[in-house]
Amino acid sequence: TPAAGKTTLANRLYHFFQACNVDCEVAPEPAGRYPGDLSDKLRPSFNQWTLSESVSRMEDYRSNRRAEVVILDRGVVDSLYWLNWFKDAMGFNEQSYRSHVVDSFVYVKMVRKVILLTCSFDVAERRRPGGGRIMNSKVYPQLLSNYNKKYVASDIGLDLSSFFGLDTT
Repeated sequence: TPAAGKTTLANRLYHFFQACNVDCEVAPEPAGRYPGDLSDKLRPSFNQWTLSESVSRMEDYRSNRRAEVVILDRGVVDSLYWLNWFKDAMGFNEQSYRSHVVDSFVYVKMVRKVILLTCSFDVAERRRPGGGRIMNSKVYPQLLSNYNKKYVASDIGLDLSSFFGLDTT
């Protein structure tokens, strides 16, 4: 969820792997490079774009074999959770959702471990005062509930033994 510590953990894991002489890369959160209007965060198109960017980044690292470990800061799985939230909360149609999920299966299969970071709205608000375009007291509980649904991970074919949830509250 927003402000749960994804970027902080990604950077700390990167330094840990480097200290252990493991070649590692962090694929940064793609949202900062979004070419559209940031108000699109309230539309599925934003997460369709971030999903595409994450897939592109994974393909780049895979084809160039630049690292033994690639850490995705808000990657494929996160984008799929958001798209699922749009489907449940905002009427994103099932056919559109499925078409994006199916196209991503090959890349989801490349994911070995998922660390899902969540926190309470109060903590997120303290960490990021004023929230953002999507983080508010109405939407945040819906997002948190959606992230806690393990069926999304199994729905996209991710082995649940590779899935770890961590509440950073």
